[in-house]
Amino acid sequence: RERIATRIKEVKQMQRDQGKFCGGRRAFGYAIVDGIKVPRDDEQQVIAQMKTMKVSGATLRDIQSWLSDTQGRTFSRMGVRDILSRAG
Repeated sequence: RERIATRIKEVKQMQRDQGKFCGGRRAFGYAIVDGIKVPRDDEQQVIAQMKTMKVSGATLRDIQSWLSDTQGRTFSRMGVRDILSRAG
């Protein structure tokens, strides 16, 4: 059982390293095309604006409000934080 679990973990990590989608929810900013994560231009632009706001001193709550008011997207503050941390 341990060898099987280890092998499955290795295969999943290899697939992630190759940019393949391994299940779960689609990450904001990406589409899944033929099992591979592909950046979505519209959502990548929103992420770029979020990063600019954060660098300018905006709080997660400010960014959350901006997303809700102008983009029509609802995220929790922790969701905003996760998007910004993934965006690098």
